[in-house]
Amino acid sequence: MSTSTDRQGNAIGGLTQHGIYKGVAALLVAVVHLVQLRGVSTGVLLLFVSPPLAALLLLHHATAKGARRLAVAFLLLVSVGAVVAPFPAILPKLGCVDPRLPAESNRLLTWYAVVYLLFFLGIGPTCLLVGNLRRHRRGEPAAISRLTCYLGLLTLVLVWSVLPVFLGALLGLWPLPH
Repeated sequence: MSTSTDRQGNAIGGLTQHGIYKGVAALLVAVVHLVQLRGVSTGVLLLFVSPPLAALLLLHHATAKGARRLAVAFLLLVSVGAVVAPFPAILPKLGCVDPRLPAESNRLLTWYAVVYLLFFLGIGPTCLLVGNLRRHRRGEPAAISRLTCYLGLLTLVLVWSVLPVFLGALLGLWPLPH
């Protein structure tokens, strides 16, 4: 009998799982620093706490392989931020959330914001729309109509035409255009 832990353990491995938990823990520490400066707000909780917790729930309880893969990818990218944040030589201009934060927390929260935008404005919607188009092609029931999928993909192309500029600016690769 396969349990959720067996499925998840086989999918990502112990070392990856350890890295994911370390990365999420580092993110939560940075969020605590932010809350200490700004106070608890719904925005902070919705942006910085809810998505990682939802991804952890998907990782452990999702039955769809694609959902688990998306959760692993999201959490691994968040964890990369925990590796990058302590080293200002890597992406030296990273860190635009709040200059009053400790430098490492500011850098980690900025990295997380980039990962968040990447997934929620690009990768997540693309997977959803392409998955529904695949269901249509196979003749299976789909939650989203073909027309809506194509219009959504067109919208994503438009979003992705400007998104790299903003993500690059958040990473400190170049300044935002005025």
